[in-house]
Amino acid sequence: MRDFPGFMIADTGRVPPRVCLIGMMGTGKSTIGRVLAARHAVDFIDTDLALEAHAGRTIADLFARDGEARFRLLETQMLAQCLGGSRVVISTGGGVVLSAVNRSLLAARATTVWLKADIDTLWQRVHRDSARPLLNTADPHATLRELMRRRDALYRECADLCVETDALTPDQVADEIEARLVGSPLHSIV
Repeated sequence: MRDFPGFMIADTGRVPPRVCLIGMMGTGKSTIGRVLAARHAVDFIDTDLALEAHAGRTIADLFARDGEARFRLLETQMLAQCLGGSRVVISTGGGVVLSAVNRSLLAARATTVWLKADIDTLWQRVHRDSARPLLNTADPHATLRELMRRRDALYRECADLCVETDALTPDQVADEIEARLVGSPLHSIV
């Protein structure tokens, strides 16, 4: 995880006016993003929902018809567009960190909060959700575990801070994020 001094934009010394939530599916990114945005009267963008609206198709349909590689390209374009705004809380798809371009965008343009939960919590939250195309496998629990194993180091690389969501309500997670940002150069964002 990056240290607070690294949050400043090098050329201007300004703090990026965006908070971006990353993490595995089921960590609560969309729910917590809405809570944070509402508390601070800033815009909220869920990149998956924005991408669906732009494409006129669901994420599952994009995966099925166009493949994951095409989806990831569209995801990068949507992330770049969302990070162009200011005073916004952004919830990303779980695989956003797979792209080096996305990781660079996050580092340069946002305060990135990694929402984390253990595998059992994630499984309980997502196993009944048929709209998770990456879990449409013979053994979705093993797939979820493997996705988590492959992505954890990338989340860690991108994260300015990490909050574990397992035993917390969305409001408690939002409280934790706010508390950890108070006194940092980032407190004015949320």
